[in-house]
Amino acid sequence: PQNILKAGMFAKADIAGQVRTKIVAVPESSLVLREDQKTVFVVAEGNKVVQKVLKLGDAAGGWVEVLDGVKEGEQIVIAGQHKLKDGASIRIGAPGEASK
Repeated sequence: PQNILKAGMFAKADIAGQVRTKIVAVPESSLVLREDQKTVFVVAEGNKVVQKVLKLGDAAGGWVEVLDGVKEGEQIVIAGQHKLKDGASIRIGAPGEASK
């Protein structure tokens, strides 16, 4: 047999892959493109933000893996980040809370 898969046909496949359990990931929507680099704003001491350049890995389900740039546990800005500048002061609100 020629084993040709044609339109409308189905196939079953086993795909071997690497399972990683300890990764850092951020929402894709939190990313800011500045000067051809993907960045996020991290909340620093005194509720000021620091813009950090990221090295990204795989993306899935609205999240993207961070290979370098932020560490586990760091708070990132997920709303209004496109209006921020490095060093800006912010007010941290509850998720979904509108800023005043």
